[in-house]
Amino acid sequence: MRRIGKRNKDIDWKYILTELLLIVVGILLAINLNSWSANRRLDQQVEQSILRVKEEIKLNMEELEDVLEVNKPTQDFYLEISSLTDEEVKTLECSVDKMQSFRKKYPEEFNVNDSTKVKKGVFKYEIDIQFSLEYTEVRDMAWRTAQLSNNISEYNYDCLQSLLTAYDLQEIFVNVQERFLDMTIVRDRGVYVSTYLLCYDLGEKLLERYKEIMEEIGDCD
Repeated sequence: MRRIGKRNKDIDWKYILTELLLIVVGILLAINLNSWSANRRLDQQVEQSILRVKEEIKLNMEELEDVLEVNKPTQDFYLEISSLTDEEVKTLECSVDKMQSFRKKYPEEFNVNDSTKVKKGVFKYEIDIQFSLEYTEVRDMAWRTAQLSNNISEYNYDCLQSLLTAYDLQEIFVNVQERFLDMTIVRDRGVYVSTYLLCYDLGEKLLERYKEIMEEIGDCD
């Protein structure tokens, strides 16, 4: 008597394992490709972020250089009269020759209203100083964008620290500059002068920091 039905064929385990292996390899390749693609996009974003920050610092540096050059005569004048004027910078005690020298070097920085003889060849001059400050519009948009996008987490550590110190100093400079501009109703000339000198000094330090950053920023990524 014949047995009804077909005998099952032997299972081809070699074929099945090969197919499974190909599937696993395909999945792993897809994962690695996606990971590589994501890392590549991140590298490009970080590279562009660094380039934008570098361009921002370059523009700030050029702006600050121009402004410091314009403000330098006033800064030099304030420094030169610091030992000859009173605390409120309302009088200037010096010789006639010195006053003539001041007028020649700083024709735009002050006016003489009156004078009183102190001793032979020395007078006390009542002066009005001209408070003029060329305003520096430094930018920080590229830096803020890098922070918000968290691209700075991919920056080289040393370079990141350098950028942090530069932008922190920039913020201090901007605050002092705005303080001076907000002091238009203040009548204390001494405060005006000291704030002006502080602002100029911070500007010089910031410019020097910008120059250092331009040399260091290539190592950020």
